[in-house]
Amino acid sequence: MKPLATLVLATLVGAAASAAAPAAAQAAAQAELPLIEAVLKGDRAAVQRLLRQHADVNAANDYGATALYAASTTCSVDLIGLLLDARANPNAPLRSGETPLMAAVDNGFIDAARLLLARGADVNARESKGGQTALMWAAAGRQPEVVRLLVDRGADVRARSTGGFTALLFAAQQDDVESGRLLLQAGAGTNDTSAGDRMTALMVAAASGHVGFSELMLEKGADPNLADERGFTALHYAASDEKGAGLVRALFSHGAVPNPRTTKDSREYVTAGVNLTGATPLLLASARGNIETVRALVAGGADPFMKTDHGTAPLQVASWGGSPYFRDWTDDEKTHLLEVT
Repeated sequence: MKPLATLVLATLVGAAASAAAPAAAQAAAQAELPLIEAVLKGDRAAVQRLLRQHADVNAANDYGATALYAASTTCSVDLIGLLLDARANPNAPLRSGETPLMAAVDNGFIDAARLLLARGADVNARESKGGQTALMWAAAGRQPEVVRLLVDRGADVRARSTGGFTALLFAAQQDDVESGRLLLQAGAGTNDTSAGDRMTALMVAAASGHVGFSELMLEKGADPNLADERGFTALHYAASDEKGAGLVRALFSHGAVPNPRTTKDSREYVTAGVNLTGATPLLLASARGNIETVRALVAGGADPFMKTDHGTAPLQVASWGGSPYFRDWTDDEKTHLLEVT
């Protein structure tokens, strides 16, 4: 999702010109490398000396890294200020598009991020590969205080990555409840979906087993009955979790219907060769041997006799013992199947 800081640090002082380049060009490029090296060493005196000698503060190596980018990866607020005073470009990106602000956010350096923003860093700049912003990185990194800072500085909470993910969806993926709360307060769409699979933040959280984030979304009005492109609802995802009984009950208490049906088969949720088109959450829970979840679903009105489009009912899957890839029903549970359901 984002560059490894260690890779960036290792390559910042790499060769700045190819062997085939003219000697003058090589010399000019090499003359700027000491500034980046001095920054990485935290050598303020050397940085000051090089700047007095008119070193190009915005010179970049082969990866597009400038001295300011280097300082942003090390959280040297003092050097960041020194470079900015020397007219370093706060938005000079790597060739892959990452800016100094993204480097600071990626490393959790809130003071560095605050200074860069105060000196003109573009809060909504995007890196090139995934089209992600600093806010998305902060949410993905479980950094609510950085999320708060970026939102306060005008970050677009509804911006989407190239893959169609928003900062809220990244927060849901990571179970960052506090960041999720901040994003929702700032106007993030409660029922916004990802571009490809049409998953909401509630679905993403439920699919990841994140009860806290799921409850936040329900509290804020998320629709528990929306379906993704395969017809899966949050209830399907909760039912597939071996510890999903509590979330199933929470979904029912917020209006989830008990028998939504999928619209496509899914090998990800393979159940001993059963085609899952038309599967209910109860069938998925039965196939995975999630007994407590089965009980919670039936208590909420799930129909143990509702069949898939190919004629398979939850009771049948349970009587076979469920999926070979998950917990099997015990002989006693199968003997007392109707009592369980």
